[in-house]
Amino acid sequence: MPWNIWAVGGVTQAALNYLQVPLVANGRTEQNVVGGTLQADLGQYGWRMPGARNGLALALGLERRKEWLNLDTDVSFQSFDGAGQGGPVLGIANKSLSVEELFGEIRIPLVENKPLAQALSLSASGRRSNYSTKISTDTWGLGMEWAPIKAVRFRGTAQHAVRAPNIVELYQAQGANLFGMNQDPCGTTPTATAAQCARSGVTPAQYGSGLLTNPAGQYTFIQGGNEALKPETATTMTLGVVLNPIRNLTATLDWWDIKVDDVMNNPDPSILVNQCIFAGQFCNQVHRDPQGTLWIPCGGSVTATLQNLSQLRTSGIDIGASYTMRMGGMGGFGLLFNGSYLQKAELTPFPGLGSYNCAGYFGTQCQTAVNPKWKHKVRGTWATPWNVDLAATWRHIDSVDYIGLNSSPLVNQVTPGTDSTMASRDYFDLAAAWQINKTFTLRGGINNVFDQDPPIVSSVVATVPFGSGNTWPQNYDALGRLIFLNLTMKF
Repeated sequence: MPWNIWAVGGVTQAALNYLQVPLVANGRTEQNVVGGTLQADLGQYGWRMPGARNGLALALGLERRKEWLNLDTDVSFQSFDGAGQGGPVLGIANKSLSVEELFGEIRIPLVENKPLAQALSLSASGRRSNYSTKISTDTWGLGMEWAPIKAVRFRGTAQHAVRAPNIVELYQAQGANLFGMNQDPCGTTPTATAAQCARSGVTPAQYGSGLLTNPAGQYTFIQGGNEALKPETATTMTLGVVLNPIRNLTATLDWWDIKVDDVMNNPDPSILVNQCIFAGQFCNQVHRDPQGTLWIPCGGSVTATLQNLSQLRTSGIDIGASYTMRMGGMGGFGLLFNGSYLQKAELTPFPGLGSYNCAGYFGTQCQTAVNPKWKHKVRGTWATPWNVDLAATWRHIDSVDYIGLNSSPLVNQVTPGTDSTMASRDYFDLAAAWQINKTFTLRGGINNVFDQDPPIVSSVVATVPFGSGNTWPQNYDALGRLIFLNLTMKF
């Protein structure tokens, strides 16, 4: 039936019945957790260090978790007949994953109330995990705190952490999806030579063809789970100081450094394409169709299923401060500040190919989509003597540049000016709570008082699964000003 959008009444029910198709997916997940812990203050039984007043503290535990996953999809989902699907949505048939764990933690006060050792303590923890996938992992942590005087406390930790593949990462069905790339390096206005493009399967007749570049900036890759995945491993170091120079004022400064190996992710398809063309690597994962494209439906694609390929290194400094004071008959005032400076967010997508730093950049090629170098939150509160609490908050996010502007050849690409930078954002929030009586409390407020819009970029850049609606809703207020009001009753 013809679908006529050019005439009033031209879109008939018969035309809609022909065009529209129901898409039905029925999924179920379930998790069962059984565990127990035992805690003891061993100081009650005389277990304490000679220079300490408090005794050893011990905690032991065990836990068993089991997960089930099932997803049934109809024929239309599987044949990706729905508009905008980009690829098939395939089912997952009754998969399960279980893990048994034994863990423990101990805290040892070494010295207390001594010169240059108001407090000195050590802590240690460990966990053993056995998975039904025949994977066993060990994690551990060590920590130390030293307060030479009451007003100063130093702290530090060293940890070995593990993240085993979850049930979706193991068993997600493999199928086609879409990734964003501004243009095919071998398409319209090519940025690679004909010889370089030949590595990816482009013939001399296809070189420079406008057909190779998708006007929508979307290309096809094969995604999905991998039952051969192994756990990610991380080494974490922290060093910090807590200051309490005057009454009611506390300040903290912490440096942290995290290195993660064997990161589980889908290799960025655009990097695979660029590496094949410009470096001659991973060309076995780039599959062009007879027309030379990577985007025509049921045609070419890039294989980018989940792998343990990447390495992540991130470091930064966190700053915090809080101050409270009483003002007699005017109630109590408080001021809280939390800020974070991102020094490094290096991602090595493939071993031996170098890395690029995402600090100050945004884009799907980064492990975290938006990476401002600086962000902070300042919150002021006033607890009035009239059972009303007032609060004002300032949230700041630094500006970030598109990762395509990074000098690294792994991610550098032609970038439209409209997508080059997302400007900084400052949001101001107001809130109030009135405790009417012991039963009722009325709360209300306004978030983003000045209705600040989120930064806008093209959908090619802010693409799923991170971006949506031409921005990044996880990081910015996508809905603008938000007014809320609620009444709570306790009985």
